[in-house]
Amino acid sequence: MTLLDRAPERAALDELLAAARDGRSGVVVLVGEPGIGKTALLGYGVEAATGFTVARVTGVESEREWGYAGLHRLLLPLSDARASLPQPQRDALAVAFGQVAGPPPDRFLVGLAVLTLLSRVAVDAPVLVVCDDAQWLDRASVEVLAFVGRRLLAERVVLLFAARPDLDADLTADLEHRTLPGLPAADAVSLLTGVDRALGLRIAEAAGGNPLVLAELARELDRGATTPDRLAGVPLLGGPLPVGRRLEARFAARVGALAASTRTFLLVVAAEATGDAGVVRRACALLELEGWDAVVEDAVRSGLVVAEPSAWAAERFTFPHPAVRSAVYAGGSVALRRRVHAALAAATPDDDRRAWHLAAAVEGPDEGVAGEVERCAGLVGARGGHMARSALLAMAARLSPERADHDRRLVAAADAAVTAGAVAHARDLLDRLDPGSAEHPRALRLRGLLDEDVSLLVDAAGGLVGEERTAALLEAVDLAVVGGGPIESVASAVGGGHLGAAGLVLESGAALLSDGFVSAAPGLRAAVRAVRDVDVAGRWCLLGLLSAVELWDEESLGVCAARFTASARDRGEPRALLTALSALATWEVFCGRLTAAAGHLTEFAETATAAAVRSPLAGAADALLAAWRGDRVDTGGTGLRAAVARAASMVLDLGHGRYQEALATGKAVLDERPAHWGGAVLADLVEAAVRSGDLATAQRALRDLTDRAEASGTPWARGLLARARALTSEDAEPHHREAVDRLGRTPLIPDLARAHLLHGEWLRRRRRRAEATTSLRTAHELFTGIGATAFAHRAEQELRAAGSSPRPAVAAPRAPETAPHPAGTDPRAAGTDPRTTGHPAALPRTAELTPQEARIAALVADGATNQEIATTLFLSVSTVEYHLRKIFRKLDVTSRRQIRLVLR
Repeated sequence: MTLLDRAPERAALDELLAAARDGRSGVVVLVGEPGIGKTALLGYGVEAATGFTVARVTGVESEREWGYAGLHRLLLPLSDARASLPQPQRDALAVAFGQVAGPPPDRFLVGLAVLTLLSRVAVDAPVLVVCDDAQWLDRASVEVLAFVGRRLLAERVVLLFAARPDLDADLTADLEHRTLPGLPAADAVSLLTGVDRALGLRIAEAAGGNPLVLAELARELDRGATTPDRLAGVPLLGGPLPVGRRLEARFAARVGALAASTRTFLLVVAAEATGDAGVVRRACALLELEGWDAVVEDAVRSGLVVAEPSAWAAERFTFPHPAVRSAVYAGGSVALRRRVHAALAAATPDDDRRAWHLAAAVEGPDEGVAGEVERCAGLVGARGGHMARSALLAMAARLSPERADHDRRLVAAADAAVTAGAVAHARDLLDRLDPGSAEHPRALRLRGLLDEDVSLLVDAAGGLVGEERTAALLEAVDLAVVGGGPIESVASAVGGGHLGAAGLVLESGAALLSDGFVSAAPGLRAAVRAVRDVDVAGRWCLLGLLSAVELWDEESLGVCAARFTASARDRGEPRALLTALSALATWEVFCGRLTAAAGHLTEFAETATAAAVRSPLAGAADALLAAWRGDRVDTGGTGLRAAVARAASMVLDLGHGRYQEALATGKAVLDERPAHWGGAVLADLVEAAVRSGDLATAQRALRDLTDRAEASGTPWARGLLARARALTSEDAEPHHREAVDRLGRTPLIPDLARAHLLHGEWLRRRRRRAEATTSLRTAHELFTGIGATAFAHRAEQELRAAGSSPRPAVAAPRAPETAPHPAGTDPRAAGTDPRTTGHPAALPRTAELTPQEARIAALVADGATNQEIATTLFLSVSTVEYHLRKIFRKLDVTSRRQIRLVLR
């Protein structure tokens, strides 16, 4: 293939291909106007990829709403390799492609399956994946391919996109983009044969150097359809050259010059988005189109259609440019288009496409066709094609003779659009609904979700029953908690009668919002027990985990966070995974495993980016981690994030000895009495108030803490209460010892260290220096071991005031593990003993590991294989191996066994 100019782009493609041959991967998105030469560059890349396995797909505008349609076509040449995938990934692809029945696979799991598939194919030869007209690929396919692009590293895979500027930028964010300019003047003029240079330069400038426009003008010059004189005059040079509608009009004129049978053939190809030659031929036979070979030959000779691989044994027909398809379809009469769609409906074996063609073939409402379209919408939705399901349901609604059926299908279409993330489309569908419709409560629920409006969700629940009512109220509670919405209306709307774990979570959460912690505590305990016993995700997961935090039930928090994380990974559910990872990181911080927490937060960020999911929990656990590390805390955000940030800022201020600042923050929380994370600040507020001399506030906070701790009854709660009582009691000694004893029986190293610190400070002020030194040294060692720098400095100052100094850290034997820790996270990676002794464990060289490397090293230490690590962290095996080589080098080891020894 000969390309004019494009030297920088060709060099970039050559570099990507060379890197793949050397074992590295790469991604680039070519962006440009129609006809600018994107397809030609992709063709150059394919020709240059000698020795590569090549998979290609071109987006088709009419397929944009068919979930995974583009991905299915792309992976057809690699079908044999799918047999080697892990079973969950193989099943996810089979369901996504409609080959087997099953629950909708999440796009995250589908993405992992594609990543694994490409990396395994690349073992034998480098792989080149080419996606042309990506702006017309269905959203699910683009999201999956973009996910793969972000995870590529050492797989020998090159991924090339070509798209118009209207490609949704969010879908390919963080991937390299290259915008293609028009051709330089000299190259542009060379396309215009028979035109003098001066005129050629004017035409090239007006065309913006667009090769397709220039080539079309050259074609017209060659066949005498226009002349240089006409091009030199108005309107062409005085206005726009033939792009967009003008270009379509030129293609339409060329179509009009063909024989009627050829035009009908082209219309069938335009209406059948897949271009499947078998389907096209069967439809043409049903239309009684004669002379198949002659018709195909005439169409191919016109240059308006391409037969792949040849005109005589075609497997697929394509158009050289989308404007050709548009011109062909628009040029057919309405009656002929209906006949063509009816023929295609009879010719296609695909239920989904048959329903689509049936709908396009009927003239008015038809319940038989509407029911068939609705049935196919269910099939599409069952494999995760939510946008296609929405489109089919909207079509079924339009075909519904009865108003009730129309409204039901319209709201279902809007629901599918909400699930697909098509917010504007969902709003448009809901706007078509009559306010007096019986479907109004369901529509109101969707508007509540779209607008994040608690009141709308509560109002919607009033018109719903059973599981739908419970779901709407759970969404309202979740929104009130996470987003900071009004809580009174939610609590008052929740009545009894909700069964199962969902009902317990809902009712206890509402009681917490309306009645306060003490009254809600029994229900919260029952809800947490129920959540521990079921496999939940989404809103149940979040509210259940928050209940464990409010109860100071660190064991349930750890168990549930670990199980929910593993479950979300297995199912490939990114939203549930983000919730679980945030909780898991929070639990790790509570236990003092700050490096492990950082690893989970890194995965949180990577997951959110890769899956294009926004989470209101972003930044919450980060604030806690930063506070314990002594770093600045981002106090922005609303709702739950703001509540966590305030608790974190108090920890930070207390670590640095800024008691007045901590007091101000804590008093504001005490006055507001938020349902969630209000109790988390009480013990800290007692300390801040006592140190600031505000004994009234200290006593007020202590009363609240006493009520909560006694209602909770956990060792964590009673340990914090004993620590606070020691600060306010004249007889502090027994309370200090009780705090150390109770917290020492938990994995909560930070709170245990603070109990030792406060005890040591109290002993020093009473000049019991020997005892004070023992407590303060223990506190300093614990803080240093977990990386709590501000508190460690505070302990060091107290030690020096006691006439002593810190001693070098000494490795302590690893204590037996008596509390759960999340699957895939070894507490040893954090550098501390996670359990009762609380002494730091020496881990040489591990500080050099990145969070990603630390997670992989911990999994290796737990005995995980490379494939298991890849599945857990959503990476390819090649990327795991790449990181392992770096881990070996940084830790100066040569085997997996040695990694285990280092981490122990």
